[in-house]
Amino acid sequence: MLTACSGAVAPTADPLPEDPILVPEADAVPNAEVEPVDATREPEAPPPAEQGETAAPTKGSPTKTQALKASKAVLKGKLALLAPIVPLSDGRAAVVWRNFTGVSEASVELVVLAQTDGVWAAQSHEAVTGASTPWLDDGPPPFAVTARSDDYDDDGEPEILVRVRVPEMCPGGGPNTITEMKIFDLNPTLEPALSTELRHLMDAYPEEATKAKVTHEDVDGDGHRDVKIVYVSKSEGVSDTATNVWRYVPEKDAWALHKPEYERWGCDW
Repeated sequence: MLTACSGAVAPTADPLPEDPILVPEADAVPNAEVEPVDATREPEAPPPAEQGETAAPTKGSPTKTQALKASKAVLKGKLALLAPIVPLSDGRAAVVWRNFTGVSEASVELVVLAQTDGVWAAQSHEAVTGASTPWLDDGPPPFAVTARSDDYDDDGEPEILVRVRVPEMCPGGGPNTITEMKIFDLNPTLEPALSTELRHLMDAYPEEATKAKVTHEDVDGDGHRDVKIVYVSKSEGVSDTATNVWRYVPEKDAWALHKPEYERWGCDW
């Protein structure tokens, strides 16, 4: 068995489905100039305002060239765009990059951009995850990423949700493919408000894996949506279901795991 190791708001399922929709990264090119991974995919529109509220005007998204120039002011290395640029409801924009730092090392970086007098500049940045894959012969670690924005905690301000699929190797074990999910708060500073694992696959045993379905719903009736994750693990032909609920804590402006049934997987075997 694989182990992990206001008012009432209608429950909403996270529209980011199974791993195949994760956007495969583009190959890095000289000077970090990168074409979009999916030029036909339009960025998602910001969520509508709640009844009685007025949505802040969105100034639009920066171009790839503008985003790259602004991001290179705070990130050193060769940058490759991993997902479409995400416009935020408060007029800013979020960009997710692969930062190539070595022959077999790379990180996933989130940069928030703000516009002043028509000029986009990096306002803040945060590392999402990183990987080192010396067992691979074809360059830096492969990543696949989706990013979107919503007011996930119903506090009137946008957050950024990022899912990233990343390879991992345990000492004495084989390669694994892990899908992580993080939600970043933006105010007053950019910082993780929730970090968890959604899927785990031991590459040598594709029939044995853990997958999860995420919904955002107010489980405790406090007027703020929580995060409910239902895990289904398969091992030796047997399925097991476990549920984790991350409850929103207004005092911390973050989610806290409450009585977990599924423990995050780790290199402990």
